[in-house]
Amino acid sequence: MTSADLSTNSPPPVTLWRLFREMLLISSCTFGGGFVIVAFIQEKFVDKLKWLETEEMLDIISAAQSAPGPVAANTSVMLGYKLAGIPGALLSLLATSLPPLLIMILAAEFFDRLSDNRFCQIFFKYSRLAIAAVTINVTWNLVLTVKSKLGASALFAGAVIALMMVFLKIPTAYYIVFGGLFGYCFYKNPPSKDQKAEGVQP
Repeated sequence: MTSADLSTNSPPPVTLWRLFREMLLISSCTFGGGFVIVAFIQEKFVDKLKWLETEEMLDIISAAQSAPGPVAANTSVMLGYKLAGIPGALLSLLATSLPPLLIMILAAEFFDRLSDNRFCQIFFKYSRLAIAAVTINVTWNLVLTVKSKLGASALFAGAVIALMMVFLKIPTAYYIVFGGLFGYCFYKNPPSKDQKAEGVQP
């Protein structure tokens, strides 16, 4: 393989301007909440730019959902910090927050006229279907990734927690603590590279 091939296959360098621009574009074109923007972030930064590994993205998503505040903002801050430190976190948060802020200001200005508009009502009603589809797609991809990286035991724990959330009225913080304890007990001794190559699970 020549040096030209290596330069072609290598990911582009991480710059503050590129990070700000990509997050601004994603936030400007995303409707539907935190999980939807997570799908776009994963496609851009993991699949296309190759700035993050799948495991790193999973860690960011898990931490963003566990921390207080909106998932989209938490994800952007952690992503920016991972890629470019504190300046990256601040710029990523600014890029993520700016489009919704401007849209909400305009929406508040024209809300009385838009709320009674028949076409706007139809748009908001049926856009929920697309949002639900994207959310299901993101969740399914995360399930497949967790299964391939952590094994069936992690999926079993997730299924148990999901059932507990449906049938038991327990505060969400306890589920986060339970998940953390489960991960510590089962994955505190990660397999070596040779074990991973042989398909050995912790």
